[in-house]
Amino acid sequence: MKKLYGTGVALVTPFDTDGAIDFDSLKKLLAHTAKGVNYYVVMGTTGESVTMSKDEKKEVLQFVLKNNLKKLPVVYGIGGNNTDAVIEEIHSTNLKGVTALLSVSPYYNKPSQEGIYQHFKKVADTSTLPILLYNVPGRTASNISAETTLRLAQHNNIIGIKEASGNLEQCMKIAKEKPANFLLISGDDLLTVPICSVGGVGVISVLANAFPVIFNKMMEHSLAGNYNKAKLETFKLMEINGPIYEEGNPTGVKYLLSLLNVCPPHVRLPLVEPSSGLGKKIEKALEKMKGGMNCEICLAGRKTVSDLDGCRELSSELKEGYSISIHICMTCGQTWEVTTDSSFHVPQTSVSRGEVMDLSKLPDDLFNDPWDNMH
Repeated sequence: MKKLYGTGVALVTPFDTDGAIDFDSLKKLLAHTAKGVNYYVVMGTTGESVTMSKDEKKEVLQFVLKNNLKKLPVVYGIGGNNTDAVIEEIHSTNLKGVTALLSVSPYYNKPSQEGIYQHFKKVADTSTLPILLYNVPGRTASNISAETTLRLAQHNNIIGIKEASGNLEQCMKIAKEKPANFLLISGDDLLTVPICSVGGVGVISVLANAFPVIFNKMMEHSLAGNYNKAKLETFKLMEINGPIYEEGNPTGVKYLLSLLNVCPPHVRLPLVEPSSGLGKKIEKALEKMKGGMNCEICLAGRKTVSDLDGCRELSSELKEGYSISIHICMTCGQTWEVTTDSSFHVPQTSVSRGEVMDLSKLPDDLFNDPWDNMH
């Protein structure tokens, strides 16, 4: 199923200050992530599915389907440790428009490998949609072994696995022995390129909520076999990846998204918003990312763009009383927007090298979220 190649984003569920679903922010998140991802994953762990009611989960699914402007494939999470309850939820949910189901391995009751096999076999036997297995031992307290995965891969309604065990040897064994059409998908952002190098076809990502363009480039290079370029995209994420998980997921990534003006940082109990110390750590990591997104010749760092060498300046009036200058690095083609007190990266597609553009005709949201197209 090649429509699930590339980057799937495990969407967060934005909440307002009262803990209700913030649909306006969810709509903004869908538009933001659509700039780079290949499909949406709704109601995974990152979506806080375990603290949402069945009705809320169904409401979010329908909202995503209706506001999916690029008509990207949608994967929906239905899993649990009660096999019959999982099946009942599948049958009671309107799944029209959904491509596949992501189903986590049973947690808490820690079944044997045979129990895991029988659980997924029964779910797949009765499901109207194909199943993606989800192996995340850090949450379930049990691992789906490579042997069990390969056994389940023979089922014609089980199409792949999101592998978040962090065990590269296990992933390699699956890649070596799996059927050709069985999807091996990374569940760890930083392990995506290594997993793709042995036969993986993509990632279901947390950080793609914030940096969809980076993941788009990472997967484009990986699927083309250009791992040297792919790893450079991965390296951009190394500083920020650790902090976002320190106090739980999606606590960190929601705070990161709030810094990018995509959605509020609010989470539902028992999760809480990040401590002040973690918040500062995430802010510092983001600032470091911003300073490292430029080519060595451009050397922008934290300088103002007017100080750059080798840049051509283009100017235009955006609004009455508000002028904007565009600087383009004639070496790397990087474009920068300069106001009286700040500078930030502008999507490279917005301004052609050497051309003067009427910036008033650019999308309004181009200047609301300066870092959403970091390269």
